[in-house]
Amino acid sequence: MAKRKKALHEADGRGGKYSLIPKIVIDRLLVSVGPRAVAVALALIRRFNGYNNGAIALSTRELAEAIGSANHKANIAALHELERTGFVTLTARYPKGQRKANEYRLTFISYGPNGEHPATNEYLANLETDLETKKISASKTEARMAVRASETEARRKHRASEMEAGATETCGFQAPAPAVEMEAHILNHPERLNGSPSNTSAFASKSQAVASRGSACMDERELRDFALSYLAWAQPGAQSKLAHDVGVPGGTLSKFLNGRSLPEQYRMPLQLGVARSFPMEARNAA
Repeated sequence: MAKRKKALHEADGRGGKYSLIPKIVIDRLLVSVGPRAVAVALALIRRFNGYNNGAIALSTRELAEAIGSANHKANIAALHELERTGFVTLTARYPKGQRKANEYRLTFISYGPNGEHPATNEYLANLETDLETKKISASKTEARMAVRASETEARRKHRASEMEAGATETCGFQAPAPAVEMEAHILNHPERLNGSPSNTSAFASKSQAVASRGSACMDERELRDFALSYLAWAQPGAQSKLAHDVGVPGGTLSKFLNGRSLPEQYRMPLQLGVARSFPMEARNAA
């Protein structure tokens, strides 16, 4: 059997003894706790002498001197962090009046009078829990992304179908059909019984103008006026709902209503959305 090679690189032995720390403990410390908690863990490991695990005494003052920070509140919080993550266990707590330091146990080292109790390694249990939590979180995230992608695709297809049928859905009749059909509707409307012929003629003219505003050829100025008329009639909050329904960013819609231009891809969805929400009676009254 070949002899094991001696390490070529050895630590400088000045200062006496070593503190051996398993690499997995170092790895988990670096990723599980904050920098101050790592410093506190090293201070506790430094006070372990090979026989006192479970009775490693460390006072608040000694801890401050060991890590070079007198922020006692933050130091105690770092100790609690080490306990919470399973690297350290508090074995004895003494009231302030007794002037004794609390005692701790390192969970990755055996303990007991003769070391008869094996290391408990609570930090490894926390590691498994963290990994399981991350897996569950990742699966939930993937599921949410799949659902969102499906909903987005469904909305895109629905919007495309609406845009294809936009001409008929928004009074986009081919001229001169709007005037003929609108006039027939007005003449047969019950309100005609209480109105004079002159009022009926004016009402028909106004309705024809509104119908032309809903056509597929609406320019920016007409579209802005159309949208503003609808918002003046609608309930408070209609602008946000309109932006959400037609897929136009709220800021973009607000700027358009205040005189800025609207990107081409938003014009037809906005026109369709306003036309669907703006009843003909309300348009005539606007």
